[in-house]
Amino acid sequence: MINPLTRREAEVIEHAARGMTRAESADRMGISTEGVKQHLRHISNKWGTYNITHSVAIAVREGICTP
Repeated sequence: MINPLTRREAEVIEHAARGMTRAESADRMGISTEGVKQHLRHISNKWGTYNITHSVAIAVREGICTP
């Protein structure tokens, strides 16, 4: 069982799974790119992942998002 994501973290990982850049995700969410980076860091800390690709793979495996 993985630690659950906040709504915003789930939104960021969904964007990453769809191939969006941090800037595109930030624009879509109405936050800064630093905000997106912070959400990605939180996901990595919660799940013990070492990069975005690893986080996306877990999110897809767990059914949190689709590629």
